[in-house]
Amino acid sequence: MKRDWLSIGLAVFAFFLPWQVKFILRNGVINGGQNNFLEIAIYGYFLALVVFVFFASYQMVLKKYWLKSFSRFNLVLFLLILSLFLAIFFSPDYGLASSHFLYFFAGIALLFLSRFFKKEIRWELVLNTFLISCALSAILGIFQFSIQQVPEIKYFVAHHQVSEMAGESVLENMNGRLLRAYGSFDHPNIFGGVMAIALLLVINRIFKVKNQKEWQVLIIAFILFFLALLMSFSRAAWLAFGLALVVRLLINRRQELFKMLMIFGLSAAISLVFFSSYSGWLMARVSASGRLENISLQERWTGIKIVTEQIIHNPLQPVGLGSSIIFLEKKMPNLSAWVYQPVHNAWLLLTLETGFWSAILFLAILVLIILKNKKKQAFAASLISALFIVSLFDHWLISLPFGILFCFFVLSISSGEAEETMV
Repeated sequence: MKRDWLSIGLAVFAFFLPWQVKFILRNGVINGGQNNFLEIAIYGYFLALVVFVFFASYQMVLKKYWLKSFSRFNLVLFLLILSLFLAIFFSPDYGLASSHFLYFFAGIALLFLSRFFKKEIRWELVLNTFLISCALSAILGIFQFSIQQVPEIKYFVAHHQVSEMAGESVLENMNGRLLRAYGSFDHPNIFGGVMAIALLLVINRIFKVKNQKEWQVLIIAFILFFLALLMSFSRAAWLAFGLALVVRLLINRRQELFKMLMIFGLSAAISLVFFSSYSGWLMARVSASGRLENISLQERWTGIKIVTEQIIHNPLQPVGLGSSIIFLEKKMPNLSAWVYQPVHNAWLLLTLETGFWSAILFLAILVLIILKNKKKQAFAASLISALFIVSLFDHWLISLPFGILFCFFVLSISSGEAEETMV
């Protein structure tokens, strides 16, 4: 029964994770406008995770499993928690910093407990539940792209959005504006990143399935997730998915060459059909040409320059966990609220807010997970490489509660028994 509670608790968390159900404790306001990065809220998936952590911790204490918990990996986790905790006291807003620390702590607890109980957790249930939830988000994203608007679904999806509204994530050329797919997320880049991870999980199943009906279902799921990935028009997610496949192929080229070629061929065919209708938008996106693309690139480079200078001049003095927006507002006052965004590189952001030691510890976690999973190294390496590529070009894995917990959930899958039990 306890085993079931662990699996069910983690499965419930996995299902709610793609959905932005939240109770706002404090709105994020800067210069009279709304800024989500300053918001303090409790999310539905966080409450579900708390249930899992409670049951897992209770079982751990009851059976005195904690006496067996010391390892080099767990020491690195502890040091990361300590580093993030100390970063709270550098922040000018203790409430915001404490909120961010709470989500980091929950994510690290998820990774620690899922590794500790990896044999007790029914990973097939957890991953199937997560993929079903991602499929619903993918269908929603495809629908949004088809009608070129994001209908508001109260408590579950972001506010109503259309391509004509300023500030929305759109592509622009001489033919007009094209709204990118949001799915159930706050931004198309997040939607694309999640779809890339979902695709890698589906591909892992395709490589191992022997049942014909399940194989057909998985192919349909692949097409669904891949279309959603394309409609997000997230360059980082496209690159992450492509390089993750290459990483897996390089590690398991002998065992999986034929099926990998099939995946590449299917991806190419879907892309050809899709972009035959949206070739102009693709060229604008890939070449980074056009007014909006130039503005976006300029804002990104400005953010990287400011943050890099701060890190170089003050290497031992972080600005505080979750406080990058406050730091940027001091550097560039009187701008519109929506202009202030964390630097589009998760490693620079983590270093800015919590110190370079936190970034080193986090990188050590990624490396240790890959090295400790020799039997399923291709599986772990593909997932972690996808996360790493996204982290180089975006901030949401560190800056948002969803991103933090999603990152540690993927790391938990990578380091657990997922590959062996997904068949």
